[in-house]
Amino acid sequence: VVGEYGMYGSGLVIINPPWTLEAELRACLPLLKDLLAQGTASFHLERSAG
Repeated sequence: VVGEYGMYGSGLVIINPPWTLEAELRACLPLLKDLLAQGTASFHLERSAG
């Protein structure tokens, strides 16, 4: 909306996460998105090794 302020995007890099974190995030992020979204919202998990 023109004239309103808000967050357009953000990111987070987690180095050396616990091995259970990905499964826990996949379970809770959809719920958090639904609870906190104001309009459209999405999330993306990406794993990188090496």
